[in-house]
Amino acid sequence: MKIVSKYADGWNFIGSAEEFAERVALLKNYCKKTGSDFNRLRLSVHLQIATGKNSKEIADAKNYIRKYIAPILSHPLDAVKFIAKPSRRGAGYLAGRPEEISQKIEQYVNAGASYFILYFVDAPNVKGMETFAEMTIPQFS
Repeated sequence: MKIVSKYADGWNFIGSAEEFAERVALLKNYCKKTGSDFNRLRLSVHLQIATGKNSKEIADAKNYIRKYIAPILSHPLDAVKFIAKPSRRGAGYLAGRPEEISQKIEQYVNAGASYFILYFVDAPNVKGMETFAEMTIPQFS
């Protein structure tokens, strides 16, 4: 965070909205200490999305995480635990109905995020992405 505060023009984060807010506060503090302008930084968040229009589509996306994503992670239980019960220190996974996804994204925005890098875990299926585009993005326009 010290290096970002002094030399960077942006910063990307992976993790929970709560942890993001904590890191942003730390980054602001470092900017103050180094005499850097915090407002020059573009803050982005990398999120992995599992959503759908109904409970079956959401369950399908979560099953995809269990079957294909979790086994290739260095800590596969993190993904499985998170989709079962999102934790404060989640690894940037958002799973649920579009309204739930919107509420979580709003927490990141309120903490200072202005860019999002999204990965839809049901890819190459486009259902999750289409649902996000139809039901989540309009809430932020």
